Amino acid sequence: MRNIYLLFLVLLVSSCGMLVPLGAGRGAEANSLAKNEDSLATIYIEHIDNLYSHYVFDMEIINHTMDTLYVSPEAITIYGSPNRFPSRPRNKESTALTQANQQITLTRVNGRNQMYVESLSQKVARRRQRAATMFTVLAIGVAVYDAAKDTKDVTRSEWTRGMQRSADQRDAAVAAAVVASEIASDAAYRADENRAFLPQELFPSGPIFPGQSVRGKVFFPFEYKMHYNRIILPLGRKQYIIDFKRRHVK
Repeated sequence: MRNIYLLFLVLLVSSCGMLVPLGAGRGAEANSLAKNEDSLATIYIEHIDNLYSHYVFDMEIINHTMDTLYVSPEAITIYGSPNRFPSRPRNKESTALTQANQQITLTRVNGRNQMYVESLSQKVARRRQRAATMFTVLAIGVAVYDAAKDTKDVTRSEWTRGMQRSADQRDAAVAAAVVASEIASDAAYRADENRAFLPQELFPSGPIFPGQSVRGKVFFPFEYKMHYNRIILPLGRKQYIIDFKRRHVK
């Protein structure tokens, strides 16, 4: 039963902690898409998921210049704090002010590169497939045991309350094992889908040519306890600062 509760806890935690732009509203009505635009570029970024102990952001960058811009997820940093960050400083001061308010273990957390995310998704898919197999075998074993006990109970000449409680407990155990098996199988299926499709969905490291745009997913290790996060995106000679907060925070 402990493993079953753990699975439900994992699903609950993964559904919590969504981030929205700092200036967004509070609760379900909050706009989740952040936009930063100037003569150099337009940047759209949205927190879309918590996956494999990482924040997942959908990011698009449009190059408005006549020059080629270069972007790499590993060069993008995210900071976390229980309090609001200082108001957006000038470029030369942005990193210093952010580090002064840093509350997470590492000095800074960088986006993951494509090789890391692909390797992580493969490991998770294999691990969840093993878990799904284990829970399926467990469900079959519990069901077989319950059926054998029920068959034996039918031959008894008398039926007591204690025997009824045992039968009810076995039925509950079978139901719980089946539910756990279905949850584990669904998690394994989704992990296998991510393993197959994530490589094509990640934000690529490389150039953004004049007038063109690039879009993809960026992964950052997360800190659930932090109410506020600041992303710093170096682009050209600028550093773009994009602040987020948890959806329920004012």
